[in-house]
Amino acid sequence: MVKRIFFGFFCISVLSIMSCSYSSYSVNYKPYLAPRKPKPTTYNIPIYPLDYKVPANAKILGKVYIGMNYGFTSSSVTPDDAMYELKKIALDKGADAIKLTRIIKPDYFISSIYRFEANLIIFDFKNWDKIDFTEGKFRQYLDKNYDILNQIEGIWTLTEDNSYKIGIIKDNETNNRDFVAFILETSNPLWKSKQVKIEFFNTVYKKVFTAFYYMGDHSQQRTTTLINEYGLLEMDLKDIYQNQLRVVFIKNYPKNIDIDNNPIFGENELEIMTTGSGCLLSETGLVITNYHIIYGKEEYEVYFPTIDKSFSATIILKDRNNDLALLKINNFNYSELFNNEIPFKIIKSEKIDIGEETFTLGFPLGELLGKEAKLSKGVITSKYGLQDDPILFQIDNPIQPGNSGGPLFNKNGNLIGVIVSSLNAKYFYENASIIPQNVNFAIKSDYLLNLISMLPEYDEINNRKNNLTNKKLVDQIKILKNYAVTIKTK
Repeated sequence: MVKRIFFGFFCISVLSIMSCSYSSYSVNYKPYLAPRKPKPTTYNIPIYPLDYKVPANAKILGKVYIGMNYGFTSSSVTPDDAMYELKKIALDKGADAIKLTRIIKPDYFISSIYRFEANLIIFDFKNWDKIDFTEGKFRQYLDKNYDILNQIEGIWTLTEDNSYKIGIIKDNETNNRDFVAFILETSNPLWKSKQVKIEFFNTVYKKVFTAFYYMGDHSQQRTTTLINEYGLLEMDLKDIYQNQLRVVFIKNYPKNIDIDNNPIFGENELEIMTTGSGCLLSETGLVITNYHIIYGKEEYEVYFPTIDKSFSATIILKDRNNDLALLKINNFNYSELFNNEIPFKIIKSEKIDIGEETFTLGFPLGELLGKEAKLSKGVITSKYGLQDDPILFQIDNPIQPGNSGGPLFNKNGNLIGVIVSSLNAKYFYENASIIPQNVNFAIKSDYLLNLISMLPEYDEINNRKNNLTNKKLVDQIKILKNYAVTIKTK
């Protein structure tokens, strides 16, 4: 079937893409399956990019060709015009999603518009795994088994937009998974109540799990999930464009599980609680971290993952009020370990603006996620902390336990701060009924420079040149990860 629109001194519209103008545009649809019931115009139909792998349970309802019939066209037809028409056809045919299969950019010889080919996708979830609980019955189950519940069991809600309310229960039906999350309520039309949303598998840490998370289109992503220090269930995923996505659930029911009888941590609690991040600042072995990481401890170890070496260290200076501590590595010979001079400079916070791109290298969850430093990207969202605290930057970099004490760099590789903490989301929920998303903090570099100024290494550090400016992020990371360290204390 071919539907064509001709625009000229008069307008004959079969499928109107835009108001009258002097151009021609074609819309072709080739059905593969019988059309389904049309979806409402309010349905936010997903559009998957060219390199996205469609889930195995997807079927092609039909194929759409936008602007593929060559002829005179006008540049006044925009990609948004074509996408509007593509969505309109998909909704009319009852598709669940759109999968782009080909995009041809304007060449101004054959055509001056963007042209698209796309498959209209439908999903078949009739046989999807289910847990046969309504919310009422599940609450009864939780009440009956309250004394033996695990910390993860209960009713949770997605904090970002409340689009999912899930129940998490110990799985007694299969030996392959330990806990399972199922849908209680959702605003996503592709999901139904009782369907399994997440599968959890125990690790040696009782509040940390390996998980299989099923995305909006039911495609599977493997991730690590944990119950953080505020009792929130969080995990990192990727969207269809491979952008990092933080997913956070807050627990609604039951409340006040006895943690003494249901410990969150396992035998390795001490390892998580006494591990943080840090950064080598000088060739003499100065290392920066947070004060709270070394507070009350007697032994300090600095570990360099890139060379797989550990060194004992001594506290040189402490700044309790600003949560900073400087360690000095014992018997440290920089030239025996590194061939190049330290490449980054510490700059003052007055040179940093809101919206500036940032990244940090740290060790979330200690060595649970591996020994190599983990990258976290974001921007400066405020030059002040809570209640305009001048000590802190506010950032949206995803931060987890273990990142504290790690360096915060700007896009030129200058050190601009030290990661300190995440916002106390539990406090805000209890007092204001809100859960702020990705609200994290870093101590400004000014306070680090003030601390270093008391030491003989100050001139060398302050006058150092930056050798990372204009390098790509991937090249900056290859160099900077040599200076990111794990701080272990006892």
